[in-house]
Amino acid sequence: MSLTTSDIDSIAQHVKASLATAGAAADAAATEASGLQNEFCKNWPTIRQGLTILLQLLALVPAIGGVAKVAINLVIGIGDAVQKAVCPGTTTATP
Repeated sequence: MSLTTSDIDSIAQHVKASLATAGAAADAAATEASGLQNEFCKNWPTIRQGLTILLQLLALVPAIGGVAKVAINLVIGIGDAVQKAVCPGTTTATP
């Protein structure tokens, strides 16, 4: 079976339509990601401060404080790394 010029044109049209659809989806995803990035960059300092206060309060509860401290420090570390990677011009304050 050989392809005719009409077949090739039809395939090209479908490819162009698929690429346009994929491009629109990628643009929408990029816009959403940008919005999430902006929200994270805006809110992380406040969230980090709250987690730091929680760490201080957990020092008063020795029974669960140890495990919770590890988990919260992990979240703070990950949040700081994300902030450094995606929030231009920011620095992370150490607790």
